[in-house]
Amino acid sequence: MKTFHGLILMNNAGQVTTGKQERPPKPREPDMSECCQRNCINCVFVYYERALERWKKKVEEFEANSSC
Repeated sequence: MKTFHGLILMNNAGQVTTGKQERPPKPREPDMSECCQRNCINCVFVYYERALERWKKKVEEFEANSSC
C-alpha cells in the first residue's frame, strides 16, 4: 500500500482509500464457459478454490484486527 501525502492510500489494485482498512474483496467465481471441461489439473475452478481459501484466511485476519 502506498501513501500519498499521508492522507490518501492506494492499494496494489489501484483502489484509493482513506486509510481505513477495508475487507478484502472476494474472488470472482469463474463462469462455466471459462472451463474447458477436460479435468485439467490447472482448471480455473481449482485456482478459484485456492483463491477462495486464501481470501477466507485474509478475512479472518481482517476481522481479528478490526475488532481491536
